[in-house]
Amino acid sequence: MRITMEPEAAEHIRRKGGQLILFRATMTGCCGIGSVPTPMWEIGRPRRPIQEYRVEEIQGVTVYLDRALDLPGLGIHVGLDSVFGWRFLSLSPEGGLDS
Repeated sequence: MRITMEPEAAEHIRRKGGQLILFRATMTGCCGIGSVPTPMWEIGRPRRPIQEYRVEEIQGVTVYLDRALDLPGLGIHVGLDSVFGWRFLSLSPEGGLDS
């Protein structure tokens, strides 16, 4: 999986310790009916064993990519959004299986 990051997102993460975890989570629907795997993020160091991650340095940020999310041919872009002065990271897909 390719990982790209906006410079503003990298600076935001560096100010908060410089480590980002990208992992596979499960989103559920109302009342627990249905679920779908989705990428999620967390700033910090993983609590699970490091062997479960691919570690990469991007723009001065140590990125821990959960091996369950590390799919060839896909990409993920880390951005920084702002709403009413609140700044937060966002993830968006990049590329596809046939890229």
